[in-house]
Amino acid sequence: MNNKEHDAFVLAQDIERLADMLDPYGYMDYVQEYHDGDIDKSIKSLYNDIMSGNIKYILDWLLEQAIDPYNSERDQERALNRFCRLIEL
Repeated sequence: MNNKEHDAFVLAQDIERLADMLDPYGYMDYVQEYHDGDIDKSIKSLYNDIMSGNIKYILDWLLEQAIDPYNSERDQERALNRFCRLIEL
């Protein structure tokens, strides 16, 4: 695994954790519906999208979280951090 692949995988894990933290029930419903409840499959899917450049939906979601006034300032910062990491990757 080269550096970009490693960074993309770690980022996919971090985005998954953020999604779970911000909306645990919605997140688990998504994982159950689209990945048969397998979080590893969900992370792998996100990783594949990052590696293929299919990231618009990820960027959109992260930006929404970064400006959502109902999220704590810390969660907004987490979302913005992941947004920037994704752009830089």
